Amino acid sequence: MLIHSPKTSNSTKGSLNAERVTLAEWFPTISIFGRPLCNLRFADDIDLIAGSQAELQVLTDRLVASSKAFGMEVSSEKSKVMVSSERVNEASITMDDEPLELVHKFRYLGATLHEDGQSGPLLVGSVSV
Repeated sequence: MLIHSPKTSNSTKGSLNAERVTLAEWFPTISIFGRPLCNLRFADDIDLIAGSQAELQVLTDRLVASSKAFGMEVSSEKSKVMVSSERVNEASITMDDEPLELVHKFRYLGATLHEDGQSGPLLVGSVSV
């Protein structure tokens, strides 16, 4: 599974419209508990999730194009790629012909997510009752 965390600039409303266009008629190859999943969203943050490098590149290209159509930009400097797979350990994703940084962990909503699927204590603490 590949995860990509671009940050969009401009309005949240514009961001939601761009995401809807990006994901229109998209059929994810990843599912969690049987539900297809290709993104996680929070405010101006969107994480794209794909089952292959090619799929993630297409999603990234669609996000950039639809964001531009709504007058927004996706920061390639703030965008990262993380691979979480037993078979693949690297990926080469570009945004406007610029390669995105490959990372082994990143922070999302206060938790640190690792490429091996583990997460930091903040996430565990926030979901335990």
